[in-house]
Amino acid sequence: MAPGSELSVSVVVPFLNEERWLPSCVGALERQTLDPSYYELLFVDNGSTDRSLEIVRSHPQIKLLQETRRDPYLARNRGIIEARGKYVVFLDADCIAACDWLDLLWSEIKNSDASIVLGYVAYPADASIFLRSYEKYYDRKLRHLVEKGLSESYFGHAGNMVVRADIFQKLGLFRSMPVVGDTEIIHRLLKQEPNAIVRYTEKARVVHAEVDSFRRCLKKLFECGQHSQTLLRISPTF
Repeated sequence: MAPGSELSVSVVVPFLNEERWLPSCVGALERQTLDPSYYELLFVDNGSTDRSLEIVRSHPQIKLLQETRRDPYLARNRGIIEARGKYVVFLDADCIAACDWLDLLWSEIKNSDASIVLGYVAYPADASIFLRSYEKYYDRKLRHLVEKGLSESYFGHAGNMVVRADIFQKLGLFRSMPVVGDTEIIHRLLKQEPNAIVRYTEKARVVHAEVDSFRRCLKKLFECGQHSQTLLRISPTF
């Protein structure tokens, strides 16, 4: 079923020196099964010095934006400000979306009246058994939290996440680093609107291509843990 006559989805992708992954990221977005007339692609350069800008500029269907302050959440905010869709979809430049990714996210949104939807983050096909085990653990943990309504423990991941655009109009934009803005916006929403619906769908998948080893995964987890401590200090109820 078509989403409607108006632009439904704005896909926001921040990038900083991602020439290795951008061709695959963009190529996957060009192969989406969702009718391209229903979504727009907004890529936000965050100060790249490699060939990233050249790669993005070679795709005229992409709207290129720039944020000079180096912060992925500020870059996402730049995209939010320019977005025209009813929903804003966040994807990272080192993530490769399945061809039905947007279709499945849209299906989840329209069938659940959700304010925020989180999708499945996978790892490369040749991932080790340790990395694959963590992938499955992450999926089951997030699915359990959402299905049981354990909202005090909800967390976000802006590499595969949808937020209804009017949420940002009501609450304001993402907070800047070192706060984990994707998690913070969920708790800010639920604090103001306790009945707001947050959903998770394991069907809408992206591959986090950069994380190709368990060691790299642990490094990312450590960084996220540090930022979560900052979130605890500014929001004791989290």
